Formats: sequence, C-alpha cells, structure tokens
Amino acid sequence: MKMNSFIVGLKLSDTYTDTDACINDVVYAVDGTTYYNNNVTVHEKLLANNTKSGLFEPYLNATGLLYGPVADALPNCYAFLVSF
Repeated sequence: MKMNSFIVGLKLSDTYTDTDACINDVVYAVDGTTYYNNNVTVHEKLLANNTKSGLFEPYLNATGLLYGPVADALPNCYAFLVSF
C-alpha cells in the first residue's frame, strides 16, 4: 500500500507516457520470478521423492516468465525511460 501511494504521489503517469504499463510489467515480472522460485522448490522435493522426473515444469515456468512479463516490460520501460 505504501509503494502504491508513493508511485501515485509521483504522478508519473500524468507527465510521462507508458508509466503504468512499465510499472505493471515490472511488478508482474517480480511476481513471476517468485512463482518460478516456489515451483522450483516444490519440483525439487518431488524429484527427491521420485514422484517426478525431468525438468519439464520448471522449463515451462521459465519460458512463460520470459515470454510474458519480462518481454512486455522491455519495450514499455524503454518507452517510459525515453519519454524523460
């Protein structure tokens, strides 16, 4: 809540273009990274118990993270930084 109030208080979106898209994509990328780390931890436990074999699920999580929010953040944040 404090971070949201801080960002809203800066009024970046009133002054610069692509502010909302950049901030949202960065938040989604951080969230996706946490999701990936949690899934890797669970997958390692399943590998130790011989319940799963291979790294298919972590691979899917990693590619989904790169293809989704990280790929979206690059052009949006670039446009935001250029608008300074």
